[in-house]
Amino acid sequence: MVLSKAAGWALNVSEDVIPYIQEDMIQCRKNPENPGPVWKFSENSIYLSPAVALEAAKPHIIQTGGVMMGLFDGIYYLAVLVAAVLSFLLGWLWYSPMLFGKAWMTEMGMTKESMDKAQKEGIGKMMAMGFLIAFLTAFYLAHYIAPGGDMMHAIKWGLFAWIGLVVTTNASDYIWGKRSMKLFIINMTHHAVVIVMVCILFTLWK
Repeated sequence: MVLSKAAGWALNVSEDVIPYIQEDMIQCRKNPENPGPVWKFSENSIYLSPAVALEAAKPHIIQTGGVMMGLFDGIYYLAVLVAAVLSFLLGWLWYSPMLFGKAWMTEMGMTKESMDKAQKEGIGKMMAMGFLIAFLTAFYLAHYIAPGGDMMHAIKWGLFAWIGLVVTTNASDYIWGKRSMKLFIINMTHHAVVIVMVCILFTLWK
């Protein structure tokens, strides 16, 4: 039995789980100001993001012997790959002279000569690591943003994750590392734009 299925996102559980999840999701839908994690709802179908579906069903899955979703199940890898490429390109543009590259170099205490030298010595490794980071970010978000879901809800969730995970964890580095607020703003707004872009891409993905 498929509990959660939205454009290929699926979680297999036993028949006994369905009534429990339907009851929980109906309660969420009764509050229009806070519809909860439901992306789509009809009489016979419940559409959730994979991670939310797993969390909602977990207690009942354990009791009924259902099959729990794995880390790599239900992921749209093509969407993740496209999101990673776009994020990588956005990063290149963001830190280029066309946007914030010069200001970033100044705040980092770097010159054009030192930047050119660093790129020549390890440009391949830097690009590979940058793309890996972009891919992992998209892969993480893919567990929570379902294709065809509500865009504004996804953006709000993405910004909440940005504040709770990205800004807070990076803030201590800037405080103790005595980095400038300007550098902090340049980097953190870059992360925010990337996350919002990926959330929008996933909700538009068919």
